[in-house]
Amino acid sequence: MKKDEILDRVCHEITNRKGSYIENEKFMKEVIDLYRYRTGKVPVIIIKADERLENQEPAEISESARFLADEFRLNVFIDCGENAFPDKLKTNREILIELEPMNSDMMRQLPQFKELFKLLKSQGNEEIVLAACGGVPILLSQLNDKIE
Repeated sequence: MKKDEILDRVCHEITNRKGSYIENEKFMKEVIDLYRYRTGKVPVIIIKADERLENQEPAEISESARFLADEFRLNVFIDCGENAFPDKLKTNREILIELEPMNSDMMRQLPQFKELFKLLKSQGNEEIVLAACGGVPILLSQLNDKIE
């Protein structure tokens, strides 16, 4: 499935309007902003990866997911079936019940970041980095990798 098709389907689910993503982009942004304002939560989108046929190119799902996360600040998850991706890209599937950003205290308690927080605290950057990461540990992990 192409990125445009995926965006059209997501847009239809959010806006309940017929037509393409391009035609409804502005309204989609309004719906998402209204949802954020009324609930105080970031909307979650789950994209189901269809089964991939032999010799078929993988769908442009990851590109679509990144676009939705960057452009609309949505939490996007990809639900993969058994044959959706080649074996080398497969991971164990788990049921996701609810996912919320970690608070600063929880992130400070993660043992893999002990040295990183020590360094950040000595530089006076601890609170700034925690605010920039917004409760997403993978961002701390990426920063830690770059520092090492």
